[in-house]
Amino acid sequence: MKGFEHLLENSAAFMRVRNAVEKSATPVLVTGLSGAHKAHTIVSIVGPLEKSGLVVVPDEANAVRICEDINIMAGEGTAALFPSREMTFYDVQGVSHEYEHARLSVLGRLAAGKLRVVVASAKAALQYTMPPPVLAKRTRTLRAGESYQMDELTAFLVGAGYTRSDQVDGVCQFSQRGGILDFFPPHMPDPFRIEFWGDEIDTISTFKIETQRREDTVKSVDITPAAEVVADSPKRLLKLLEKAIPGIRGTQGKLAKEKLRQEMEKIEGGVMPQSLDRFLPLLYPEPATIFDYMPDAVFFLCDTGNCREALKAAQAQQNEDIKILFEEGVLFRGCDKYNGDFIDLQTAASRSNTVLLDTFVRSVGDIPLRDMVSVNAVQLSSWSGEIATLREEVGHYMEQDYCVVVFAGTDRAAETLTEDLRRAGIASRQVREIGPLTPKLVYVVGASMSAGMEYPDLRLAVISQSKAVSQQKKARKPHPKEGKKLRDISDLSPGDYVVHTAHGIGVFEGIVKRDIQGIVKDYIKIRYAGTDTLFVPVTQLDLVSKYVGVREEANVKLSKLNSVEWQKTRQRVKKAVEDMAKELTELYAKRMQVKGYAFSKDTDWQNDFERRFPYEETDDQLRCIDEIKADMEATVPMDRLLCGDVGFGKTEVALRAAFKCVMDGKQCALLCPTTILAWQHYNTVRRRMEGFPVKIELLSRFRTPKEQKQILDELRRGEIDIIIGTHRLVQNDVKFKDLGLCIIDEEQRFGVRHKEKFKEMRATVDVLNLSATPIPRTLNMAMSGIRDMSILEEAPQDRHPVQT
Repeated sequence: MKGFEHLLENSAAFMRVRNAVEKSATPVLVTGLSGAHKAHTIVSIVGPLEKSGLVVVPDEANAVRICEDINIMAGEGTAALFPSREMTFYDVQGVSHEYEHARLSVLGRLAAGKLRVVVASAKAALQYTMPPPVLAKRTRTLRAGESYQMDELTAFLVGAGYTRSDQVDGVCQFSQRGGILDFFPPHMPDPFRIEFWGDEIDTISTFKIETQRREDTVKSVDITPAAEVVADSPKRLLKLLEKAIPGIRGTQGKLAKEKLRQEMEKIEGGVMPQSLDRFLPLLYPEPATIFDYMPDAVFFLCDTGNCREALKAAQAQQNEDIKILFEEGVLFRGCDKYNGDFIDLQTAASRSNTVLLDTFVRSVGDIPLRDMVSVNAVQLSSWSGEIATLREEVGHYMEQDYCVVVFAGTDRAAETLTEDLRRAGIASRQVREIGPLTPKLVYVVGASMSAGMEYPDLRLAVISQSKAVSQQKKARKPHPKEGKKLRDISDLSPGDYVVHTAHGIGVFEGIVKRDIQGIVKDYIKIRYAGTDTLFVPVTQLDLVSKYVGVREEANVKLSKLNSVEWQKTRQRVKKAVEDMAKELTELYAKRMQVKGYAFSKDTDWQNDFERRFPYEETDDQLRCIDEIKADMEATVPMDRLLCGDVGFGKTEVALRAAFKCVMDGKQCALLCPTTILAWQHYNTVRRRMEGFPVKIELLSRFRTPKEQKQILDELRRGEIDIIIGTHRLVQNDVKFKDLGLCIIDEEQRFGVRHKEKFKEMRATVDVLNLSATPIPRTLNMAMSGIRDMSILEEAPQDRHPVQT
């Protein structure tokens, strides 16, 4: 988004700050700024002055928000988050290095001069890391046409912290096959493949992890470190540990010495420690922080008081952890300091070209201020997405001769919003760049920020859509090919329960080779009740399937070989299946005979409704929408299950079907198992269909008896287009004039009587079931093809994971 950095140039207060930075007449304290204003101020200083910036905030959540806002206002890639990481002091295999790799990526880009702004929490900014000289030593540039020894390169990769693997499928791995060397540096989005001709590099190219196929050819590539703490060699590490042992004293020191000598024996045997983090003070006698990588950057310190408190809390927690590690002999004197403190932050602020950004005037410790500036700025709450609310807010600003910038979420939403505002008589323009602003004009942008901003002195307001996804999207990973999904015995692990068609439930114990009459074959070994064991030839895999049911071992009864009990169980199941098959056959025969309503193709209003969705649809959502529309346009009544995890976008898919139904003059019913869920759906549907002539009502205990009677009358007369409700909707007094679609959310949570009612519905009305957790019978029917099923497997961009 170009142009945002110039919007504050008519502010005398802001220009005072920028001039102070330009002349290095700092530190300067700027007050009156909220989170979004701080990001705007940072962009407006580093952009025009062509300087780099280091932004330190109290915590990670604030760091993420400000980083995203800077990238929206200054362009994607301007700022990068430098996260904090947990130091690993024990040798464990299952440690995530995601944050460490992100930190190394930032350090590598800074060293290469490819990064303008870094945002970090106070804790992350003061965590010790690899000094710049070590990074330079551990970085190597490979160029096509130059000669290298393969053994030397693989040794360099190991020394830089890379892990050898058979195939590169993650960051900081490498693999070597003959004259081909693959490796994945942490600062790059894709791994690299280097092909040698003898000792000379023939080609260097990127490749995709999913396909392992080459993509783009490049002339050179940098090998950068894969760990923040690395040792040049086992020999150097041994020398450092030998040197440290005499300084370890006291009762606890005996345990530390003993553990250290055991560690040294392993190193002498060629086994390096899984984590070198605890030896950081020994390996880096003069450790560095992010400040050492940005000595000439403008230092923006946000909320100094909160940073002090955050560091105090982090230090207290670390002191407790280190105390325990001392008692266990893991750490020892000389190996106990891994980060700086608030005094280091004050020192950096005093020495740097520093701007302190704060909401209120408060103490800044011992930082010697050169100036204090107060900015008149107001933070606006995010816009909910309701057009009427926006029109009212924009109208208020227009009356005061304001310029207004509206962040609509996506380019598609921006286009629709611009048209809506124009129809309402508000002058508006969709833009990709912000130029000189004109009063009484609304500029609509296809992006989003964490919050809105108002500058009363400049007559400028910025309104942002809440939770909308920026158009600056990360590239989607391609879906794995169907062939990669495990659909055979290789999906089993020893200990899994399996079912043999003839012998029942047993425990899979692996594949073994057996010599039968001189012929060696592979057999599946299955353990049954008691000492019974069955060996099944791999040629008879079709007789064995994975057990699906209760997984707790105490609840799974193993079968006994040659027992009549399994045969009785099979007979009972066979009878139940026959009954269910008969019931289904009758139902589906009835559905096939009854000619259902074939909905029309999409109308212009349907397309307009879909354009107003403020997020980017996933590929899965688009596919499911097409499948449901195809069912609705057919003459056979639809009976489809839409399955997807919480937050994967089932509701939006269902709303498009509901809107399609209403556009053909039919009524739509949305059934929910609880009143709270019904109320949530009611508000969602009203918000999404705002501006369209669709009447939506709610029928639940939230409505009084009088209101319910009125709703039922209107429903019977066809005056209500979409009715949302609980099991109240399937009672006998509820009559529709022309029901075309029934959407059932989480059908498994309804009672047996209600399900019988649903069964009757399916014979004549299009039915769409939504569920994150369908019951086994429903899922089995869908997976076996008896019922149609659409699956949402792809999470929307930037979806927050479910917290339990």
